[in-house]
Amino acid sequence: MRVSIYKSEIVAGDVKVSAVLTFEESFRFSDGASSAEVWFSWPASYFLPEREIWDPFVMIALPFAMVAGEDLSVEGSIDPVLYLNLLEVISIYHWYFPGKTREVEIKVKVDWSAKVGGANDRVGTFFSGGVDSLFNVADMKRLHKMGVASLVSDLWLVHGMDIRLSDSGLWETTLSELSDMASMEGLDVTPVRTNVREVQRGIIGWTDMGFGSILSAVSKLFSEIVPTALIGSYDLYKYCVPHASSPQLDPFWSCSRQVVRHYTSRVSRMDKIQAIHMNAPGLLSKVRVCWENTDGQYNCGVCEKCLRTQAQLYALGILDDVSSFEGFDLLGNLKGFRLNSSALGNGYTLRFWQEILDVALENSCSDLVRVLSPILKDANRRAHYAAFKRSVKTAIRSGLSH
Repeated sequence: MRVSIYKSEIVAGDVKVSAVLTFEESFRFSDGASSAEVWFSWPASYFLPEREIWDPFVMIALPFAMVAGEDLSVEGSIDPVLYLNLLEVISIYHWYFPGKTREVEIKVKVDWSAKVGGANDRVGTFFSGGVDSLFNVADMKRLHKMGVASLVSDLWLVHGMDIRLSDSGLWETTLSELSDMASMEGLDVTPVRTNVREVQRGIIGWTDMGFGSILSAVSKLFSEIVPTALIGSYDLYKYCVPHASSPQLDPFWSCSRQVVRHYTSRVSRMDKIQAIHMNAPGLLSKVRVCWENTDGQYNCGVCEKCLRTQAQLYALGILDDVSSFEGFDLLGNLKGFRLNSSALGNGYTLRFWQEILDVALENSCSDLVRVLSPILKDANRRAHYAAFKRSVKTAIRSGLSH
């Protein structure tokens, strides 16, 4: 795979940087073409780069190269620390997804003029409105009061990830709501747009190597001005599995100018909600977790993730403080709710629901316990049966191989 034809331009007040990714052998993008242009854009008032920024495009190209089994050649130069880290990323990706990737070489020049970061104390985090991103702001605020960390200063909201580029209505609503939320902490939201997910479709699995490489690439766009970037965690250390973003992988997206942290697998999702409520309660008011967004809704209120988040808030006694879930009948919507097979098989969703039931029992939320108990009983029964079927199939295959 080749990364070439870097461009940088100002379009309607926004910086737009792009590069072309090209498969050099028989592999093709989902539209049948051997080449695709990938781009990022953001307000020029936020940051105007004075040099070519190849790092993000190499990070985006790497999963494509590994899936295709092609070495990666780059027309420009990248940060030397990032180059060494990408060698580790290649090994981790191949360990995580051995049947989907091959180890490849990166043929690129390194930019020895890269300056070591740390000239300022700015901290950036991705700000989707979900619990993980809100926690990063709240917990850094807590640590700042203790005198041991800097406040989060930069919030990045990416259009083209969970909100399609074509869905301008939902994007504008989300940007407005999250900007209002951020203002409660004296912060601004920087909107970033990219077509990378559209190029990834059909080739790079979203939770395999998809969204993590996009987040890390976006952070590199601003490495000259933001020396620390936080990527929200998804689970406790003891439960982490091969994933697009993990505590093992994310630190290797760091470079000379910027440290990247997977923040943080030391606390559970319920602990995060409590920490937000204690340290930055206003941020919970417009929490946004929905990825289905039926009819363009900010939160649909009835998908698994919406119900789970409402149940978490209810068990902690703070659901009434959250305006983005007003008007939804949680207990009524949970009656007859059933976790689907993908939720049972991903290794963490069922555990999140069990944690909610445990907290509800601890906090004497008897009405929530009544509706959750049969849901969890059914889910655990089906999960155990599915595990039994898998073990039988494995045993049969093992016997046949001998």
